[in-house]
Amino acid sequence: MAIGSANSLQAAQADQGVCVGWHRLVKTLVEEGKLVRITDLVLDAPGGYYLTWNENRVLSPGAERLREWLRKISSEERNAWS
Repeated sequence: MAIGSANSLQAAQADQGVCVGWHRLVKTLVEEGKLVRITDLVLDAPGGYYLTWNENRVLSPGAERLREWLRKISSEERNAWS
């Protein structure tokens, strides 16, 4: 068993073992029938990511877009699992 590497995903698709993978990495493969879930078990990620910025400085337009995009996709990801 391996965790989500390209080699482990390829091996699992070739019926050579089991792979534990992040939802966003394996979702399409499962939907396409290239991988099959063997359990309904879902594990929480062992940590988190934090987005910070200095409130005393104005963000550039690009940084503002990035912040809003990150907020959007993280919200979508949370909603997909609730």
